[in-house]
Amino acid sequence: MIGAGLSFSISAYAIRNEVRSIGIRDFTFTGVRLATDATSLGLERDSTAFALVKASSVLVLVDFDRHKISARNCIAGAVSAAVKGAVNAEVEISVPEGAKIVSIMTNDSADRLGLAVGKPATAIFKGASVIVGVE
Repeated sequence: MIGAGLSFSISAYAIRNEVRSIGIRDFTFTGVRLATDATSLGLERDSTAFALVKASSVLVLVDFDRHKISARNCIAGAVSAAVKGAVNAEVEISVPEGAKIVSIMTNDSADRLGLAVGKPATAIFKGASVIVGVE
């Protein structure tokens, strides 16, 4: 979960809505939902909701200086945990605004990136990967 109790602003388009959260100390990310999703959830401007992103949908880059890419969410932070399993590693990136984003990758990928606690890293995920929910 990226955050609970986040405030969302919604930009409506013909087929989809862009849902932008403004929550924990100006931490912002974007999700893209079908227009019917926002209606069925009862999301309106400045609604309170939560957001989920599947850990395997989060890419991690190091030495990334905001090259132009198609993903709307490029969130810089630092590795706060890296736990290796038999095959995969769970990497947690903490951002200055207080949120934590988790990615799952192979152990080989984590080794190639040199991921260790304290190393700067950027979490990247597409807006379509954001699941928005309400209580």
